Amino acid sequence: MKDSGLRKNQAFKKNIRSIRVINECRTQNLNLIKKGLAIHTFGNISSRIEKDFFVIKPSGINLSLTKAKNYPIVRISDAKIVSGKLHPSSDTPTHLFLYKHYTQIGAIAHSHSKYATAWSQACKPIPILGTTHADYAQKEIPITSPLKNSQIIKNYEHNTAVVIKKCLEKNNLNPLNCPGVLVRDIRIHRRISLHLN
Repeated sequence: MKDSGLRKNQAFKKNIRSIRVINECRTQNLNLIKKGLAIHTFGNISSRIEKDFFVIKPSGINLSLTKAKNYPIVRISDAKIVSGKLHPSSDTPTHLFLYKHYTQIGAIAHSHSKYATAWSQACKPIPILGTTHADYAQKEIPITSPLKNSQIIKNYEHNTAVVIKKCLEKNNLNPLNCPGVLVRDIRIHRRISLHLN
């Protein structure tokens, strides 16, 4: 892995830009549910703050009752929570790994939309079938190799990111040009989207 340029033990400083990113992250997490892309407390969105941090949805809480100022801020170099009163999403290791390995990623959306979930259960990539899809992707939406039992039992969230990275590499895809990746394992199927600010 090339040097990511992340600074260890970098202090987090709230400023106008970071407050905007945190507020937008909260808004987009609420939109995941409003738009039917996730149910209950499933799914999450995180957003990179500057180069060294990201904000992520808090774990298992009622989002409509949660203030943006309480959202957890995670330092990418060491996974330390540097701000926010709430515990970060259980998917934080997935987001952390992807932010560390793809410095160009500005945000990550993890959904459980019924159509992407149903498609991933077929264990096939989504082909480009129309012009609207082609507007967003130059290639089919890939699907990862299935996670092994050992990857599910230990460090599941981290291993999810590992199979996403392998899928992008196998398909010679840059996250800048790939609107999403279908993730499959023996328990659950979901879609991870890599978005840039």
